[in-house]
Amino acid sequence: MKSVLLTAALVAAATAPSFAKTVRIPVTRGAGGVPIPCAEDPLRTCHNRWHPDIPEVAQASAGDTVIFETRDAFDNPFNRSSTRATVAGANLNLIHPLTGPLHVRGARRGDVLAVTMIDVGPGPDNFGCTVAVPGFGFLRDVFTDPAIVHWELGAPPINGTRYATSRDLPGVRLPLHGFAGTIGVELGLDEIEQRIAAEANQPPRLEQRLDLLRRPAAEER
Repeated sequence: MKSVLLTAALVAAATAPSFAKTVRIPVTRGAGGVPIPCAEDPLRTCHNRWHPDIPEVAQASAGDTVIFETRDAFDNPFNRSSTRATVAGANLNLIHPLTGPLHVRGARRGDVLAVTMIDVGPGPDNFGCTVAVPGFGFLRDVFTDPAIVHWELGAPPINGTRYATSRDLPGVRLPLHGFAGTIGVELGLDEIEQRIAAEANQPPRLEQRLDLLRRPAAEER
């Protein structure tokens, strides 16, 4: 399954120090370079919610470059042999595994962190997919049947551009422009309570999501 290497440079208001370094936050990989499930990773660099009680796994300073090894949005359940049935049976409770948290030295409550995305590229498995999961996503009322397109991401660049190709779409070649997915700054407990109070009268689904913010552990895992 696709595994993204996310490289980000942390830029603060002050000039970057001359001793800036590169920090890598790894994940544990199994056969073929595919990350093992988030909840089973002994490195404990993975979580799936925002909460200040989740301990930091690395530190960086202004000017440092940080490489985040990541999982895909479904925690890597799909691979080159996955079928429509695999997609239909996907566990959506494991969505959005996050790498981190990263502590930024010198940052204070209320600061704005400027982050420059340098590159997003495939992991060592060089695999990705596009899926349509029944009942999931913004177009779930249009695409009601499970579907999957398997992408190969390891072809050599052509004129500096990486491309994705698929056996499911012969003759199609797409420029490989990865994106970070979910990225953000954890709220403090005070900010969480303020947000919950502000959304107190919102629909039940949002109330359920806000309740997850109060729990530092992923209970469904």
